[in-house]
Amino acid sequence: MRQYALGKPVEFAGPLTANIMGVGSIISTWSRQRAWKRNLIDQVMFRTPIAIWGSGVIGQRDIVLPRCSLLAVRGPLTQKVIGYDDAPLFGDPGLLASRMIKKAPANQKIGVVPHYVDKNHPAVVALLNDPAFMVIDVEQDWKRVLSQISACDVILSSSLHGLIVADSYQIPNARVSFSGAIVGGDFKFFDYGHAIGRVEITARMIQSVDDLYSAAAELRASYHVLSHNIVDAINERLIDVLVSWAKRHGVA
Repeated sequence: MRQYALGKPVEFAGPLTANIMGVGSIISTWSRQRAWKRNLIDQVMFRTPIAIWGSGVIGQRDIVLPRCSLLAVRGPLTQKVIGYDDAPLFGDPGLLASRMIKKAPANQKIGVVPHYVDKNHPAVVALLNDPAFMVIDVEQDWKRVLSQISACDVILSSSLHGLIVADSYQIPNARVSFSGAIVGGDFKFFDYGHAIGRVEITARMIQSVDDLYSAAAELRASYHVLSHNIVDAINERLIDVLVSWAKRHGVA
């Protein structure tokens, strides 16, 4: 996402050395000790404080941020946890997916995007030989993940970014739950939902393939998608705020 927005190569770096922290619930990695180390290193090396761009937290917990440029956070629940009164931009850079990878030809399949902890759930495994479904492995190459999601008719996902990518491509989607094993429970889903006006992204419990067929049928009947105008507005603001920051600090 950052490479697309800035037009520059992006390399992975840890929180003590990174220029930008973006996407995912990685704000939760900040503790008092880690923030102190980051601030000290920045001071000694005359570095620009880290920029936070569309990241979130995983739940209600103590967070101590280093000196930073808070460009955007995933949603208002994250803003409340980190204690910032001035609302930054809300939005997840995962919504830029459709600008990065062209929508694939439609395959009319029900896309199921299990969180990596749900990959071996019996209902997921049972779908592998069902031609009505496409099971999308979030741990494969990211370009393939985006392409597979974009080709589907509807998306059922226990992964937050399965839903976000589907929103980016204007594909009807619903949150499903195969287990209670996802760290943070509802928090990150509700955080994102509040940011886009989908107040509570509640989960439908899945125990069998029949449950997935029922959920897909309901989605196809309603065929509700996130407004293209909302997606475009968030994306333009995410790009603008990152590019402006990069120009100010000589990154762009």
